[in-house]
Amino acid sequence: MTPIFLGTLSPSYTPTPSDVPTSLGYTPTYFPTFTHTPIQTNHNLYVTDHTSCGGWEVNATTDPSDGVVNYNPAQFGDWVKENKVKVVVTALWSDGTTDLKEVKLHKPEDCEDATPTPTQTGMPVDTPTPVWTPIQNVTLTPFPTYMLTPTPAIDEDGQGCSPSYWKNHLESWAQTGYSLTDDFDTVFEVHVFNPDINLEQAVNMQGGGDARLARHGTAAILNAAHPNLHYPLTVTQVIALVKVEDTDTLEEFNDSICRLK
Repeated sequence: MTPIFLGTLSPSYTPTPSDVPTSLGYTPTYFPTFTHTPIQTNHNLYVTDHTSCGGWEVNATTDPSDGVVNYNPAQFGDWVKENKVKVVVTALWSDGTTDLKEVKLHKPEDCEDATPTPTQTGMPVDTPTPVWTPIQNVTLTPFPTYMLTPTPAIDEDGQGCSPSYWKNHLESWAQTGYSLTDDFDTVFEVHVFNPDINLEQAVNMQGGGDARLARHGTAAILNAAHPNLHYPLTVTQVIALVKVEDTDTLEEFNDSICRLK
């Protein structure tokens, strides 16, 4: 037989034996427990919007905050050609409750359209005349003119002694003002030999290239400096020819009549 209970149960009320009538002559042995889960009845969807000349934006919040919000077609964007847009905002809560709001947005009226005004067909369009601004006058400085000093002509009566003479007649060096130990590169203001060599070593060198330049350069400067020789070149000219490595000219002048023999 099912026990009879009279009264109103609270959401979390559990009956006890003293609450159950015993007038029927029995005592119930089972008392069910009644529980109640509160149901949220108020669900709110709050929507705000913002518009500017550059675009629009819609934001939504829910109460309770566990609502999932969806924006259709989007939450923000640029203006379309009609300068208006409609956004449908929906919210879904965990208990299955839904809510929906429709938002209509319009582009502000004070926004200027950037659409260019089309040019009427067939009408001439004024083309602005370009204005030429003169560039600041620049005075060009002409490059200096370098005159080449012609090689002195060989005097048929010119006098000059060969490297062979100077390496075999060391006593003739005394009247030139140059010493056997003078440094070749220092005398001719060049950087040809490393390690350095002196004038005696230079006049004794064999072979071509720098060796040929060294022996004929040494013979030429001794010829130019000796007071008893009528040599066509001065000391300065000899040094200049050594600097430009004009060995052919030096050799040609050295191959003359040697009056010191």
